[in-house]
Amino acid sequence: MRPLSLALAANALVFAQSALAADLPRAVPAKAPAMVVPTATWTGFYAGLNAGYGWGSEAIGISGDPSVLTVAIPNGIVPASIADNPKGFIGGGQIGYNHQFGQWVLGVEADLQWSDIKRSQTVLTAAPGGLPPFRTSDEQKLEWLGTLRGRVGFVPAPQWLIYGTAGLAYGSVSVSGYSALNHPVFPPCFLTYCGAASISDTQVGWAAGAGFEFGFAHN
Repeated sequence: MRPLSLALAANALVFAQSALAADLPRAVPAKAPAMVVPTATWTGFYAGLNAGYGWGSEAIGISGDPSVLTVAIPNGIVPASIADNPKGFIGGGQIGYNHQFGQWVLGVEADLQWSDIKRSQTVLTAAPGGLPPFRTSDEQKLEWLGTLRGRVGFVPAPQWLIYGTAGLAYGSVSVSGYSALNHPVFPPCFLTYCGAASISDTQVGWAAGAGFEFGFAHN
């Protein structure tokens, strides 16, 4: 009977182990958290660099001694003004902040630009009495400029912004010129009649424009 007793004992041990295993809590597979995709927004600060080309149209008026100009200008000896079309390189940087409300964006932007927009011109006019012609020359230059503007934009799609902008503009303008006998030997303003002047000033005006932006990355 001993072999039978051993067999029963072994079966009882196996059954006990099976019952113990059935009582253990079963591991439940953990559910991965849902991926949150960031929502594109135009809200935030930004900064950047820019470069381009600028041009303008400006007439420089001739002023000076009235006793001379009242005769010289009406008789065509000295032109009343010289029309220039300054143009040149412009480049600098900008900073700003946008805040998006639904599909609308409000913002403010400031920029500062170095400028090489300039032009010089010379006009020769006949002088009376057999004198050499008069040489009238001027040069004007926009040395730097900046703007402070508000912006209003519309977002037709998350990555597209269409906007308009307007605000304050200011810049440093320099103008110089002279009018003198165009002597064949002596340079201008040397031992001959000459009128010369120059001015450099910071001018204030306005700026306005429109454009669009594309967000090629989330940030």
